[in-house]
Amino acid sequence: MRKDLMVLAECYANSCVAEMIIDILKLNTRVRHKYVSGRDRILKEITSLYEKSRGDVNILALIDYERGVMRSFIDKNFRFEMTLFDNTLHIGVYKRSQKIIAIIFDPFVEEFLCRSINKFCDDNERKDIKRGDIENVCSRIQTRLLAEKINVLAEKLLEIIKRSIDQTD
Repeated sequence: MRKDLMVLAECYANSCVAEMIIDILKLNTRVRHKYVSGRDRILKEITSLYEKSRGDVNILALIDYERGVMRSFIDKNFRFEMTLFDNTLHIGVYKRSQKIIAIIFDPFVEEFLCRSINKFCDDNERKDIKRGDIENVCSRIQTRLLAEKINVLAEKLLEIIKRSIDQTD
């Protein structure tokens, strides 16, 4: 597994999914998320960390693809390696570095959860998982059905990480 992997998450729900992946893959890292973290801040942080480290940084980011023109930054900077779960999730590699991988929810993590576990399908439920108490958010989304999906995601993510390591060696 990658040494010194930094995990960045856009929102509480993305953080909970990240924690599940960390547990499944037995990674020795934690999720970096701030209440003010949003997709654009995460994307700026990726660019900044990449430039400051001169490309010597390992990052896993969990972000939303969004809709409309908001998708352009993702399209411009990430190459999709894999699409899963009825097109609600993509695994992308940063075009400037194989060491930066993103799990991209299409268009939002809420849509992925709605289609995966049939929860968080209405606007009121969706607001609850973007903010509030992270422990409450995680306990609400962690279901057996979601765990099965995240296991598949973790397997596929590991394939892409191994491929990207092979390409950088």
